[in-house]
Amino acid sequence: MLNELTRDEAVVNGTERVVDGKDCVYYEGYWIRRYDISRNTFRDKRTLIDQMTKRVFHHTEPGINTPG
Repeated sequence: MLNELTRDEAVVNGTERVVDGKDCVYYEGYWIRRYDISRNTFRDKRTLIDQMTKRVFHHTEPGINTPG
């Protein structure tokens, strides 16, 4: 589905679309998932940082240089 979107039309960086039921933003040839922050509180920011850290480091072994 993603290839069909980018093949048929020129997509500009920053274009927002719902792809496979998820909010995404197009940037440099990739559809990147977009996350909303509901409130501007420390707890919500900390939760977002924890979720992003898990996604970034999910493929690495836990150790001294891995956050969390």
